[in-house]
Amino acid sequence: MEVWERSYYLKTDAGDSVSLNRQMTYYITNPVFMNNNAVDIIDTLDVWQFKNFCSTFFASLGISNVESVLQGGCGWIVGKGTIELGALMSYHFAFFGVQHSGTLPDTIINELRDTMDGQTNKGLLLTTGYFSREVKRQAKSKGKIPVDLIDAKDLIYRLRSNSLEVSMQTGEVFKANKQGEL
Repeated sequence: MEVWERSYYLKTDAGDSVSLNRQMTYYITNPVFMNNNAVDIIDTLDVWQFKNFCSTFFASLGISNVESVLQGGCGWIVGKGTIELGALMSYHFAFFGVQHSGTLPDTIINELRDTMDGQTNKGLLLTTGYFSREVKRQAKSKGKIPVDLIDAKDLIYRLRSNSLEVSMQTGEVFKANKQGEL
């Protein structure tokens, strides 16, 4: 069994991060290590674990105030969040998280854009599948809010490059800080 630690911080109304002065230690018997089979494992998470995955994954990329909900019967995760750029600027994001083993339908970009409000600056579309050429083209349509695409290959790259792992029990993404073995 390996021991992993995670620090928690509270964001104040002034935008400051305050340590909660404690560290939670997780005893994880089977974290998902980010190899090429990890997408298959992420695909098997139930919808609530996948919701946790999406929320904590986007938070690990620097998006704050992440809110996500399960959309209807389709199992998609719909959410929003903000990236603060200094004291004066912020970017507002809307995102979809989709567990899918194949190529996503071309209508997905329009469905994401339909969830955006007037404050949204950018969309994010995460999938464990892949995007068609048409989806890639629509994501960068002139005159519309741009959408960044994260497919299975890019998802693994981002998890690996940020030393992130996934708890199979909760679906949460966490920074791997190996402390030792029991």
